Amino acid sequence: SPKCLCACAPRVCAASPCSRRTARRSSTLSRKCRSFTFVSSKLNLVNAAEDSIKLAELRQTVDEAKVGSYPCISVDESSRTYDVLKQLDALDKGGIAVTGEPDGQVLGNVSGRDLKHFLAAPSIAEFEMPVGKFLDAIRREQVDISIPVIECKKTDTLRKVLFKFSGSRKHRVYVTDELHRPVGVISLGDMIHALFSGAVDQMSASTD
Repeated sequence: SPKCLCACAPRVCAASPCSRRTARRSSTLSRKCRSFTFVSSKLNLVNAAEDSIKLAELRQTVDEAKVGSYPCISVDESSRTYDVLKQLDALDKGGIAVTGEPDGQVLGNVSGRDLKHFLAAPSIAEFEMPVGKFLDAIRREQVDISIPVIECKKTDTLRKVLFKFSGSRKHRVYVTDELHRPVGVISLGDMIHALFSGAVDQMSASTD
């Protein structure tokens, strides 16, 4: 992934390049010696967010902050794995929700990490599996990947969503309705933009 150089205050300006879809990490450059001081990942920025932003911003709900992407792209757990991975690649998305019974609720998430794991040991049999069974199979082998999907409601505060990101180390949280059906998705980039964009705009205006 491309790295973004940022010669300004860490935790705030580093969030600007890191909120872009193409950037996973940003390098912070020291003002005095023009040397790299650290590399920030999106998760690092989310974990540091509580110390860097105003409490008022954390009190906003998901709906009030207009954070996330809607509607949510999802596939049924019975969908063929090959078709789902092909759709994931074509859409250039970080992940797609997997839904199933009862009532189409969100059961899991298929992501680029799952595709990478598959490509390490490709199998025609796995290609033909329903995607729900495919996820179960690879996650039994990868014990560090937890099966439950992380979700929130539109009425949840950004503070609550922030804790879900930092506590789970997931890269997306699904916004669900009362029946746990996915209606939207919040990525780490979405969260960083919602929490830091005001501070970045302020700093940009002060330096113009």
